[in-house]
Amino acid sequence: MPRAVYKKYYDHDDRASGSSNIRKVSFMNGVGGRVKKNRHKFPNNAMLDDGDVNMGGNERKQWNNRKKNKKQYKGRPGSPTMRNPNFRRDAPLTLSDWYLVKLFYGAKYNEHDLHRLLLKHLAPHVFKFYFSFTNENHFYFYTDNYEVAVTLRNANRKILLEDGHLLVIRVKEGVPSSVPVDETIKSRIKAVMSKRYVAETKALDLTKFANDPSFADGTFCPLTRPPIMRAVWQIISEYTSDIVAINLSSNKLVTFDDSLSIEIKKLKNLRIVYLEDNKIKNISAFNCFKESEVTELELRKNPLKSFFKDNTHYVSEIRKKFPKLTKLDGMELPPVISFDVAAELITQLPTPQAAFICNPDGRGIVKAFLSQYFAIYDSDNRLDLAQAYHDTSAFSLCSFYPPNQKSNIVRLNRYTADNRNLFRVTDYPRRKERLQLGKRNIVEYLSKLPKSQHDLSSFAVDLSLFTPLLINLFVSGVFREPSPSTSVKSWPVRHFSRAFLIVPVGQGFCIINDTLFITNATEDQVRCSFIEESQNTSVLQSPPQNRQIDQAVANLTSAVGSVELNDTVRLQMVETLATKTGMNVAWSKKCLDETNWDFDRAIWTFTQLQSKGSIPPEAFVKC
Repeated sequence: MPRAVYKKYYDHDDRASGSSNIRKVSFMNGVGGRVKKNRHKFPNNAMLDDGDVNMGGNERKQWNNRKKNKKQYKGRPGSPTMRNPNFRRDAPLTLSDWYLVKLFYGAKYNEHDLHRLLLKHLAPHVFKFYFSFTNENHFYFYTDNYEVAVTLRNANRKILLEDGHLLVIRVKEGVPSSVPVDETIKSRIKAVMSKRYVAETKALDLTKFANDPSFADGTFCPLTRPPIMRAVWQIISEYTSDIVAINLSSNKLVTFDDSLSIEIKKLKNLRIVYLEDNKIKNISAFNCFKESEVTELELRKNPLKSFFKDNTHYVSEIRKKFPKLTKLDGMELPPVISFDVAAELITQLPTPQAAFICNPDGRGIVKAFLSQYFAIYDSDNRLDLAQAYHDTSAFSLCSFYPPNQKSNIVRLNRYTADNRNLFRVTDYPRRKERLQLGKRNIVEYLSKLPKSQHDLSSFAVDLSLFTPLLINLFVSGVFREPSPSTSVKSWPVRHFSRAFLIVPVGQGFCIINDTLFITNATEDQVRCSFIEESQNTSVLQSPPQNRQIDQAVANLTSAVGSVELNDTVRLQMVETLATKTGMNVAWSKKCLDETNWDFDRAIWTFTQLQSKGSIPPEAFVKC
């Protein structure tokens, strides 16, 4: 049955029932658009002169009583609930180091009775009153336990005191006031430290230092405060400089001041440091320990490890701060790969050399090859280099500007057009286009490059592989690009690095692969290059100011050789061919003689004759 809707009148409704709950919203300001004033002066609008009779005496008193009897004034139906403006809701507690607890009118009671009463209500939690004090009949204390702080807050008005009152408790985050480190405080710190020092083991236990009962009178000396920590380390270095172990666990430590390194350096015997259950997050917190001799470190229950991707990275970074570390978080660490040697062994180390020659037999070949190759390369006709390259050889050029170079430096435009830098040239077709194949294409391309004058005294040479079948040679140095129209000082100076793969062919050698890298020379390279201008300068000579190059020159000068194969190389080629083919030494030498000592050709010839059965059986008979 539909609900009856009754009419509403402007002043009142004579019907006591059936009124509609439908809210009506009006945007009118009143009669004639004016706001009705002084409506607050007539609170008893319900009792107008319409025949109603006031049976309760004072009208204002009845009105006020009705307001008090209502638990909440909701206003119009559907309107938001109005709250007492004096109502205060405490903010939720967050994780913090310390919390301040206030017991209202707690100063009237015995402190031990209050503690016993709270422990009984908060069981199984156990806690102490830290830095307690009274103020205006209220009792205050600190706690560093988050769970205890939350439980105490929830116990508000739930604990009955002996006099029948409910205990009012307020808890908020707060840090005890620190005290200046004067001589009085230092004396108290010394007393606490002496009580915690074990002379037999030379160990100092500073676990929960600020919570020591000696500071229970309100003296706040946390190690998180730099002045307190500095005073502690000064006392250690002054009175217990032979200390071996120190335990700093559970002190809420986040970092150590770098200035502490001055005191830590004095502790020559310090080997064990425990920092368990602190708040260390950054590896830089240990900068002050970098020069220490600590071998054992405990860091469990710190957030630091969570910032590393794996344990290996974690151990590696910790060892950068503690170079002598052998035990971390209770685990033995593998030995450190170190280049530290005893002073008496330094004289036994080999003398450093600028050039590396893997085989002394290759020195002469390197000497002849470099002197002849770059003499032709710096000449007016580079086409003569065709004799140095194999028919199937390959060449590639790569160029790149040095980092942080000045904007006005000489450009590398003459080399970047065919730059085969694999970081820049990513697609395969372009890479293939910029690869020079065959001796003819290579020498024609080299002839198009700018003219050059190499400073042979700047060469650094590495012979990394020398076998009868393959030679791998690296050479680097500087060269300049001469120009008749400009002065010598304005000629561009470049740095180059070149890698040659060389194979024996006939009575000599040929380049089968050549890779050239060119960049602008550094300021130091420019300053040290072309100091001695001489027509006789060669790879065997060097300026006296460069000792490393001078050593390299000595290595290369000591060998006398030519591009022809010597007896040692020939014997190695014979033995290698005999191993690969199964022929005896005599027939292997015969095969190489008939192929002009071209090893690849000798292998190919053997394969062809073997497939036809043309090699006699005696070739495989070994004495």
